[in-house]
Amino acid sequence: MSVAPSAERPGSSRASAGEDSIADSFEEALRRAADQIVPAYHAQTRWTAAIRAAIEQLLVFIEKNPSQGRLLIVDSLRGDDTLLARRARVLDHLIDAVDRGREHARAPSCLTRTDAHGAVGAVLSILHVRLITEPDAPLAPLAGKLTGMVILPYQGPVAASRQTRRPTPRASVAAERVEMLAEAGVRLTYRTVRVLRALAAQGGTGAGLSNRQVADHAGIADQGQCSKLLSRLARHGLIENTRRNAAREGQANAWKLTVKGARLEWATRRER
Repeated sequence: MSVAPSAERPGSSRASAGEDSIADSFEEALRRAADQIVPAYHAQTRWTAAIRAAIEQLLVFIEKNPSQGRLLIVDSLRGDDTLLARRARVLDHLIDAVDRGREHARAPSCLTRTDAHGAVGAVLSILHVRLITEPDAPLAPLAGKLTGMVILPYQGPVAASRQTRRPTPRASVAAERVEMLAEAGVRLTYRTVRVLRALAAQGGTGAGLSNRQVADHAGIADQGQCSKLLSRLARHGLIENTRRNAAREGQANAWKLTVKGARLEWATRRER
């Protein structure tokens, strides 16, 4: 005896549609959060600063988008197996980012990926409780303590305490940094940031830096890669060659930051 399609449990189609809607909402919230957090993370040359930047921007995102923040942290835990699996894959990426700390740890042999897993879980647990018990409370003041908690196993109590004591950035400043990073239109890799900072250090004096000088200051051994990176930054309007006829005249290029590039370089810095 076969079971007809009409024997499907009542409401199952509606439940499936609802689950699809939640999954779509989760992906949209995840995309918007990543657009804000990932550039801030990659803009930093030091692991500790990258962790701090990511945590700050996560808190800013949740405060500005409370329903989406709650979906990512709290409500997604009540999703179906597919959503939970998707959430687990996202957590794997977060764990990978924290696990990079072993490369800079004082005693890396004592640490494993489990330590990174525990740090990510602890941060999410604290945010989970806060969003449920104090949904209207500001989250930005947690940045220092959460960062200190994450870096403690890797950098020790002194570095963790230093993060805890650091002032919380003003929301307007944090939002302005995120806007600048998003408007840049270029992926901020470690090398990109090093080039921007090399040119920023040169400032407005002098004729500008040649390709080789930029490579030396930024620590890029491959001259070809440096040239390609400079060309890409120029296309995005972040740097300019002040010696426009250099190739024709047989002279070296002379690179400087544009106003847009200087603003972006400022946005990548953690100092306030």
